[in-house]
Amino acid sequence: MPSSSCASVQDGSGGQEYTRWLEDLKTTLGDEVEDAAEETFLLFTKEIPSQSLGFVDSKAITLDIDVGKRTFTVQQSLGILHSNRAAGTTGAVLWKITPLVANWLSSTECFLWQLGWLRPDSTIVELGCGISGLIPRSMAPLLPSGVYVLTDQAYVMKLLHHNVFANQKQQSLRRSTREELQIQTFTFDWETDAASNISTLLGKGKEVDLILACDCIYNEYLIRPFVSTCASLCALRSSSSQRTVLLIAQQLRSEDVLQMWLDEMLKSFLIFRVPDILLPEELRNGYAIHIAIVR
Repeated sequence: MPSSSCASVQDGSGGQEYTRWLEDLKTTLGDEVEDAAEETFLLFTKEIPSQSLGFVDSKAITLDIDVGKRTFTVQQSLGILHSNRAAGTTGAVLWKITPLVANWLSSTECFLWQLGWLRPDSTIVELGCGISGLIPRSMAPLLPSGVYVLTDQAYVMKLLHHNVFANQKQQSLRRSTREELQIQTFTFDWETDAASNISTLLGKGKEVDLILACDCIYNEYLIRPFVSTCASLCALRSSSSQRTVLLIAQQLRSEDVLQMWLDEMLKSFLIFRVPDILLPEELRNGYAIHIAIVR
């Protein structure tokens, strides 16, 4: 497992800064998740609204999505969605959780901004981003000197690139100043590609501040490659004063899959559930948001 590459924090000022940073995290989020079965039980005893599979609209070719005061157009591929592609087709359409997370992260009221874990120059990597590119486009005004890397399998790249840059052009026409967030699209397969590829893409001196994944774990076969990739990406950070933050947002569907994911994550990560008080109302029911820090 990649946990072997997760180095312990160095002694000295870096270690002291990390200790303070971790204490701030625990003060904000509360107790760690220590038992996968208990966490799963607690989440699934809450009332969960019926949301079917979780697509926004699996029959629409084009969607207009409101995030805050802005509207983004997302083009979907129904042909890919209904194809027989062996490695999956779910990235071809927009999932309900993505606009909700986009709305949350694009507000300075989100605790990640208030605590300084997100900054105007943050570097963010999104895993399994799908075709929309909605989150970086929504966050762009808050990340004027940031870098956002959208990653997924090759089959989504053409439409992802279209959605990202069509919305960029549309928003630029409506604003007096051009957003400077660097958005990059990158083909990345958890099962076959090395995390160092992303480090090479970012270049020397760039470290990942936040790894984001929205609704990426929907069957057990994805769990080990996903966790391995997350641990490897976190291990790339050389700073001893802070760790890369991993934010995983999921629609609650399968108790078994969630528990298996938590069991695997706990081998390499400290895990905290984001409490409802820190979430917008629309993310409090039917979803789970976790923060993870490599051990």
